[in-house]
Amino acid sequence: TFFDQLQNDLEFREKIVTDRGFLFEHFYVTPNIDQSLYNRLRNDPDFTPELVNDLSPIQDFMTPYRTQLERYPSEEPEDYFKDLLAKAKAKNDFISETRMLMGLYRIGVELAPSQRFDRALIQTITPRAILYIADYERNKRLEFAEDAWNQILINYPTDDTTIVAFMRLADVTAEKGDHSGALGYLEQIVTQFPGSPKIPAVMLRQGELLSEMGRGDKAREKYQYILRVPEWRGVLHAQALQQIGEAYMAENAYPQAHGFFERTFLGYPHLPEWSARAYLSDADALIGMGEKQDAINTLQEAIKELPANAPEDILEAIKAKLKELQV
Repeated sequence: TFFDQLQNDLEFREKIVTDRGFLFEHFYVTPNIDQSLYNRLRNDPDFTPELVNDLSPIQDFMTPYRTQLERYPSEEPEDYFKDLLAKAKAKNDFISETRMLMGLYRIGVELAPSQRFDRALIQTITPRAILYIADYERNKRLEFAEDAWNQILINYPTDDTTIVAFMRLADVTAEKGDHSGALGYLEQIVTQFPGSPKIPAVMLRQGELLSEMGRGDKAREKYQYILRVPEWRGVLHAQALQQIGEAYMAENAYPQAHGFFERTFLGYPHLPEWSARAYLSDADALIGMGEKQDAINTLQEAIKELPANAPEDILEAIKAKLKELQV
């Protein structure tokens, strides 16, 4: 767990308590951590470099989580949830059944409920259970899923689940072709939850939508904002640089795109996915500039420099592109 690592790994603890950028990125790339903990730690007056030597000032943060872990069942999660699911069904307890179905769904096991989810149920369950129902119904009854997400916005306007509901509504709205409506949902997250670690992901998505709408300048403004926030350095800065390049590519502005792709793979070689994407994209930019040999050289460099844990599909695309250019 996060607190076990904080306690037992001195190098990790030193980075977490002395580097706000590392703290932010750890929460960003580890979404299964309680995200509300990020702001609670960041804003706590005891969260200082002194914690490198003594964690006792934040013991009040650690104790509730440790208590929860001590109570966690010893059996496999799937067996645990299925056993309680059977008991809930035997008692005709549909709310408990829904909770167990949610637990299974979140570990990748999707089972149908014994009866259809309805609006009356949504009024009686937690916002996280409502999210589960909406996610379950999204590809089955989209209108019902949208109603469920909107209920979260109405009934739990300050809860973190509202961020997820806004993002889901933005996704389905964009899928319907209403990019302006999708941007509206995302902007409400930025307005209502300015301190959330989800904000940079929201801004990246805003940039994608703006680029798809042909508003490349506005898209790049979003990405440049991300680059100006020191706490967001790392994977977020790499992704922002890559997407600035992609926004220029959409406008056939190949030299500008080349510059940002190059900054990505040169600046973030330790991030295999984003450096691999940047190498592949840069080859396309160089081809657009009429620099075929430079594109070949870039792809050869990618094959030489990228680590073995780079995404296999991108590596294969790089090799295929190189083979195509060398014909």
